[in-house]
Amino acid sequence: MVRTALPLFAVLVAVSGCAASRGSSKPILLAAEETVAPAPAPLDRSLFVPRGESGLSEADLARILDAPLDLKLPARVGVAALGQAFCPSAPTTLDAGIAATHALAESLEGSPLVTVASEMATEIPTGGGVEGLRELAARYRTPYLLLYSERFEDRTHANGLAALWFTVLGGLLTPSQTVQGAGLLSVSLLDVRTGTLLFTIHQGVAFEEMHLPLRAGAAFRDLRRKAADEAAKALASRVLEKFQRLAREEETEERGVGG
Repeated sequence: MVRTALPLFAVLVAVSGCAASRGSSKPILLAAEETVAPAPAPLDRSLFVPRGESGLSEADLARILDAPLDLKLPARVGVAALGQAFCPSAPTTLDAGIAATHALAESLEGSPLVTVASEMATEIPTGGGVEGLRELAARYRTPYLLLYSERFEDRTHANGLAALWFTVLGGLLTPSQTVQGAGLLSVSLLDVRTGTLLFTIHQGVAFEEMHLPLRAGAAFRDLRRKAADEAAKALASRVLEKFQRLAREEETEERGVGG
């Protein structure tokens, strides 16, 4: 009789232990479900693997990005036409950028934000890159520098009238070439003191005209120059609007700090 009671007692103990463990697991699960994970912290540095030599440390980048703009307007502004963007070299052709720098300078000088807008000679010897442009601006005593550059793509092609070439004379006397091109004008404002760019504006241009095969190349250059000079006027107006927007932003920041 004693031998039968012992196994029965062991079974009862095991069953009660399982019930107790099932009962105690529920509060633990509820507590885990009610726990709220903390929000992830914002990134304060790049996690990408460096692939080039920028010369800036993570601390330098953070300092540049965190520093507020310190515009000192009205101010002198230099306007320079470049052969290549951000390269202190003159354009390859004599007329490239002349109308654009005129339009930009006149637009800015009519604003109360600019005291003098000086067209600059990029033939003056300087160093290379952005540092060379800063040196050029310093020679003109201009704290801000507008950098103008342009590039075009020649898309000239033969049109349907080119079929008349089998008559030879008909091919020479018909406008069988479509002189076509597309371009991009760019203006960037360089803060000479800090070496940072305050804005960049792009203005697209396009032109198309049927032309005789002879002197089609010269026609392309003429149309390119005319299109760029006309687009420079619209670009100058957009630059002035951007200047005004920067000035309003600076005033808003000053009121926020002072208030």
